[in-house]
Amino acid sequence: MRGLGAGGISTFFPRSRESCGRIDARRAGLPGASFPPVSWQTVEQVILRKHFCDGRPDGSRNGGRAMKAKGWLTIMCMMGLVGCSSAHWSNDDALMARSIEMQVDEGGSLTEIEYKIDPMKTPAAVRAAMDRLHPGGPFTDAEKEWNEGQLYFELSRVVGGMEVEAMFTPEGKLHSEEVQVTAAKVPAAVKSAIQSRWPRATVKKWEEIRDSERMVREYHVKLRQGDRHLKVAVSTDGVVRAAWREMPAEIEVPLGDG
Repeated sequence: MRGLGAGGISTFFPRSRESCGRIDARRAGLPGASFPPVSWQTVEQVILRKHFCDGRPDGSRNGGRAMKAKGWLTIMCMMGLVGCSSAHWSNDDALMARSIEMQVDEGGSLTEIEYKIDPMKTPAAVRAAMDRLHPGGPFTDAEKEWNEGQLYFELSRVVGGMEVEAMFTPEGKLHSEEVQVTAAKVPAAVKSAIQSRWPRATVKKWEEIRDSERMVREYHVKLRQGDRHLKVAVSTDGVVRAAWREMPAEIEVPLGDG
């Protein structure tokens, strides 16, 4: 993963005083690096040494890693060294999450972060809005999600044997829905697009993607092809808009002072 690195945050973020001396070697390997006309000597001394090696103003270092990670990424974005994220990473949210899902664009920039959380930790306004929209049994899942720089909460439940997910602003305003449907409800053009592009894949799930007015705007199709899990976005008239490979990943989040 470009920007944050396939190995997690530690790919680019110094974790100790000793690693500060290796910044020169690391920056030479930054993907897509285009160095602006600025003195790296100044950047290292003023930014990297101050924020990464010196630690907190009070001299402590153990709990300052979240600040360090954010600071390094911010500097790289400002200088055009890596793709800049429109999503929001939070060590605190990560440590509270049951699991985390991320999505990157073709340039490697992080566009979505979904923190899986306890449904009862979503705002009351969100739970009430979900109950009005899709009344039914218990919530099966919940997410705190950053999408294109905006914060949303998503709740899931099973209604009539099908999974429904709805995303809301913190105030309970509907943003979008993902509604599982049977193949019989999917337009022929959508099914044809999937069959022609992935003839050997098995469809695991069809989803209607609805906007804030509850109009169907596209379909998401979950596929399995061999040992790969894919998600494909298809317009209502059968145009493949995007495709992603879904894969597990390991993220090591520092505990800080905890």
